[in-house]
Formats: sequence, structure tokens, C-alpha cells
Amino acid sequence: MSSTARNMAAFLYFHLGHGADDVLGPEAMAEMHAPGLPPASLGGLGAADQMTLGFRGREIRGQEVLSHGGDTTICHSELALFPETDTGVFVSRNGNGGRALSTAVLRRQLIDQFARRYVAPPEQTAPEPAPGAAERAAAVAGHYPQRTTGAVQRRGPRGLLLPRHGGRLPGRDHHRRLPVPPKTTMQEVEPWLWREIAGTDTLAARADETGNVRDIVLTAYWAESRVSAWQGYYAQHLVLLAALAVLVITLVAWPVNRLRRRRRWGTDRPRPWRVRRLTYASSALVLVGLVLFVSSIQLQDYTLIRPLTRLGQAVLMLGVLGVIPAAWHLVNTIRCRAGVLAVTGAALLTLSLAYIAGYAVAYRILWPDLSI
Repeated sequence: MSSTARNMAAFLYFHLGHGADDVLGPEAMAEMHAPGLPPASLGGLGAADQMTLGFRGREIRGQEVLSHGGDTTICHSELALFPETDTGVFVSRNGNGGRALSTAVLRRQLIDQFARRYVAPPEQTAPEPAPGAAERAAAVAGHYPQRTTGAVQRRGPRGLLLPRHGGRLPGRDHHRRLPVPPKTTMQEVEPWLWREIAGTDTLAARADETGNVRDIVLTAYWAESRVSAWQGYYAQHLVLLAALAVLVITLVAWPVNRLRRRRRWGTDRPRPWRVRRLTYASSALVLVGLVLFVSSIQLQDYTLIRPLTRLGQAVLMLGVLGVIPAAWHLVNTIRCRAGVLAVTGAALLTLSLAYIAGYAVAYRILWPDLSI
């Protein structure tokens, strides 16, 4: 959406209930500002921030806030509604700042400080923690990779290619405080709900009957399910890097081995070269396809993103199909008794291509719909 500050002010004024009823009546307006899912249906997660129809619902010192942010390559905006005090705020910047999250931090702090100074009631003393706060803080500690909820779908090439992971959520022996990355400390305000100290962020957890935490919510946009430490340390991405290293080593070793054989025997030994060359060509195609796909994400010219992404997908698809000749080459290497080193290399190459194919499917790199 492209708009002016004056029009955005009119938009806020309308959502504060000062618009014509024939455009959006009071009942429809109330439904639009209500949580998209009933809090009771979310268990313990219902106490955290929630999404409404177009807004993020949260609280600042008990004051209801409906906000929504948006970004383009250069412009970054945020709006906030305070229905209880008939107040609205809109801020927009046409610069990216010095760091990756500079604009997001500035927008959020501006809204929060405005609310604290002009809208929200005075700061209240934090309530004493309920019994069992230390046990609940210990129970929520663990690894949580980000995933989407059924309410809001986060899609796009960047998100599909590089899923962000929350990493380990450390616990602390303090009876009511819980450190949350990056450098945010929260305190329990009610069982299974923590709030940022001197801030507005919340963390809610949903536990089963035995007290084991299943999910947490750090923002209104998604929930995060607990995973094992092996998954939390980006194991799948480390294996991908290892597989890509195997492909690079294979492509470098191929001409080196050919030169070595020519010097030793004067000519190449008679072996099934056609299948072998297909395997090596597939390795090159995989690397080129991934480079094209990643490059498309970094482009600022939106007219080139779609064709470059599709080209990267096509090249990558041809490359991962090379797992078939790679397996054939492995069988031939074993039949020819080419030696332990040759068999090991062929096996690693086959496994690497198979893993990259599975990774590309699991992370939707080869998905037809990338929302671009």
C-alpha cells in the first residue's frame, strides 16, 4: 500500500470509531479489532500478544494497543491505535539505518515511549511471582525453531530458504526472571506468562498435564515448538554445508585425478565415463542453482527476482536429479573394485546429492509457489 501521512491519519481516525457507519459498522469494527482466535482455544498461549484482522494486539501498562508495521527495501512504517484513549500514532522512515534492525527498534521504541508518556497509566509494581515460578522458568528453557501458525502465514523466498531459528532459551535460577535472546530479560507476571522488564514484549508457554512445555509464543505472528538440542543447533544446515563441501571437493578433484592418470598411464583408463560425467555435471548444476536462488533474494530490482528465482530452481532441479547417475556410478565403482577411496568418494557424492534434494524439498526451495 502506498499512502501519505495525512491519509494514514484519516485511516487511524476511522479505526478509532470516527468514520461513517455505512463503510464499516460498529459490529464489524469490533470483530476486526478482536483476536483472530479465541484465547481459550490456544491454551496458555492465549495470554500472549495476538493477531486481529490486520493488527497486532498487545498491552502497554495494561493499555490496549493495536499496531501494524510494514517495510519495503527503503521505507519502514508503523502505526498504533489506543482505542481506550481515542489516540493514534503513525511513523514512517525513508532510510535503513546503520544496522539491520535499526528501523524496527526505533519504531517500536517510539510507539512504546509515546504510550508511556501520554497514554498509559503510571508504572505499577510487578506482582509477586506465583508459587512454582522457578520450576516453570526451568521447564520453558530449551530449543525452539521458528514455525508459522495457522492464523498468519509467513512466506517468501528469503523465509523459505533460510528459516530463522530462535536457538536455546536459557533458564535462570532467579525466582521470577527469564533471559530471552537477544539480551531481553523477562519476569513472570502470571503462571506461564512472562513480560519484559521495563518493556512490553511477552512470552507465553503452553504445557501439557505433566508440566512439559510444548510451545511458546514470543510475538503474535507465530508459535515455536520445542525441538531437540540437535535440531536447535542448526544441524540440518550444518549437514547441508558438509554436502556442498563434498560437491566442491568432487569438482576440484575430478580434473586433478584426470591429469594424474594421464601422467601415469599416458591416457585415461577405460572406465564408464558417461555416467561419471553426468554425476560431476549434476554437482556443478546444484552449486550454480543454489547461487542463482540465493542471489535472487539479495536483488533490489523486483523485476529480476522472479525470473532469476525460477532459473535457479530449474538449474537446481536438474542438478538434484543427478542423484540417479550418482547412484549408478557408485554401483559401477563397487563392481570395478576401484578401491576404498573411490567407493567412499562415490558414496559421499551420492549421499550429498540425495540430502540436498531432500533439503530443497523440505525447505520449499523447489516449491512452485514462493509468493513472488
